[in-house]
Amino acid sequence: MKLQRQVIVIVGADRKGFYIGPTLHGRGYQCVHVTMGEPKGTDTSFQAWCSHEYRLKSHDDAAIRELAAELKRYRVKAIVAAGDSGVIPANKLAQFFDVPRNPAGSAQLHRHKYHMVDALRINGVPCAAQSHSSNLDDILAWYNTSGFTRVVMKPALGAFCDGVGICENEAQISAVFERNIGRVNVVGEIKDEYVIQEYLEGRHFVVNTVSVEGKHVVTDIWHEVNHYEGTQLIDEYSDSVRRDAPEFSVLTAYVHDVLDALQIRNGPAHHEVMLTQNGPRLIETGARLAGGIDYSVVEECNGYSQVSVLADSLVAPQTFPRRNVLQDSAPARFARFIYMFSPAAGTVIEQPDLSPFMTVPGLMSIKLTFEQGTRLEATGDTFGHPGYAMLLASSQEELERDYACFRAIERSFFRAVLGVDVGSQCETMPTLRPVSEHREMEHAA
Repeated sequence: MKLQRQVIVIVGADRKGFYIGPTLHGRGYQCVHVTMGEPKGTDTSFQAWCSHEYRLKSHDDAAIRELAAELKRYRVKAIVAAGDSGVIPANKLAQFFDVPRNPAGSAQLHRHKYHMVDALRINGVPCAAQSHSSNLDDILAWYNTSGFTRVVMKPALGAFCDGVGICENEAQISAVFERNIGRVNVVGEIKDEYVIQEYLEGRHFVVNTVSVEGKHVVTDIWHEVNHYEGTQLIDEYSDSVRRDAPEFSVLTAYVHDVLDALQIRNGPAHHEVMLTQNGPRLIETGARLAGGIDYSVVEECNGYSQVSVLADSLVAPQTFPRRNVLQDSAPARFARFIYMFSPAAGTVIEQPDLSPFMTVPGLMSIKLTFEQGTRLEATGDTFGHPGYAMLLASSQEELERDYACFRAIERSFFRAVLGVDVGSQCETMPTLRPVSEHREMEHAA
């Protein structure tokens, strides 16, 4: 029998923030989990690091106080929001303990898409023009007086790309609104309000950070390559950005201002930023860990990752100010995160065989979101992707070679698992531009 009084409380460890628990457990720390959904206790992957789990039925003040009273039995070292569902309750819960935390009430700025960007405006940080309402007439009225041809529609408390639409007229705005308003989103919240923002032209980046008492460190930056199919954004791949690239310093300075404006003084954050001709502009920020990524590949690429830096910051915050010096001297390789595409819809009739992908020299990992017997929709017709993969290479040339090889294998793979001739259904496949074409478009911009 073993008894540890000190714990680290992890809130909302869904697929985005799962890895912080095992990381801290591996360092000898006892972790407890707070879930907003169904308990994960029967999941053996959670049992390996979670000594106890609490279910929070809501994040109203009474429920938070009740949970805080239960957690007083421990010596709480830290409280971390791992996923989107944990952002608000973790912020509220932390106010009851002597732990590093963000200001009370600041979580509204970390989840609500309108208030998030409005905080930038109030603090003089460049940002997009916007409005918000639960009424379609108000949304259309703003659009008709804004002067913008293209706008972005997004649920105020959205997650992932659920309910997001790129619109160029009233009909498209109305269709996105009416298709989503009042429905439950992917984290269990009602989509009862929409934000409408100017569409930002430029290059799309993802920036991951960790903060300790107002000191910020950018752990990694990714250049997102994507395109639009109707009103939907279709992701293709993301490339890691080296620290010596000119974009790295520009985005770092901007995101530091964003973190200050949003009052994110402690913990992880995941930012989407558009680098426009007028400089960086925030798309949105999540005060939680990045999701979907294979952190082992990031560690191999840079020598550290957001999850390992976060663990260091929780265990030994006094060493945090030296992080930037250590990271600046770390060597970097080339990494690519691939969004997989199913060119057709159908039932998965064969057990997926991933062995053909093992012929790609730089393939580090691949993860599917389906299995035999499930219904698979054509990518672009539904939310999400059927799988994700990560490549690692010593040069850009190796990375491009391996990427081309991966995409060639991918089409045959889906033909096998679906038992269909995907060539005859290629009209459902999103048009993936050659990498060279993407680079030409960037230089033209």
